[in-house]
Amino acid sequence: MECNKRGQPVLARVCVCCACTRSRKTHFLTANMNCTLVKQLPNHCVPACLESVAKDSGINSITQDNIVRQFPSVFPNGVLNDLDKSPNLESVVRDLGLADGICRIRFKDIENLADLHRGNEILLMWEKVAKHCVRVCGCDLSFQSVAVMDPQEGDLQNYDVARLNSLAPTLVFFKRSHG
Repeated sequence: MECNKRGQPVLARVCVCCACTRSRKTHFLTANMNCTLVKQLPNHCVPACLESVAKDSGINSITQDNIVRQFPSVFPNGVLNDLDKSPNLESVVRDLGLADGICRIRFKDIENLADLHRGNEILLMWEKVAKHCVRVCGCDLSFQSVAVMDPQEGDLQNYDVARLNSLAPTLVFFKRSHG
């Protein structure tokens, strides 16, 4: 019998929601394709994540290029000027019509992340190794992992708890403005 990282038995190697032949882990990624994939321009990870959120909110006119042009002091050369200056990012999110405000906390655990994701858009940002930002698209507590839209790669990736802990990301989240 196969067990997950918490020592709980893994009951099936097929998808439990539609009984397809893909593994649950593979299906978890493809089932979370409700995040629009956006390939970032060089150093534009935060604007690319915001573009993805905007497109999924029905705002197709917002692009990462437009965001950088509209907010050059926040994104010089596409890079967020300073994660600690969250009022600047909050103004961007508000001015783009994505939310009225943002909240920012450190990553605690996968359960907290999953709970926050139920009603919020979440961007994971970190400064260890290299500054980067990804968009959370789904959480799977049974696998202790999250599906993220990584704009650097332009695809969905699975991040497990060990990876999240090593990155020590900050969660920037705001109330989802779409159904």
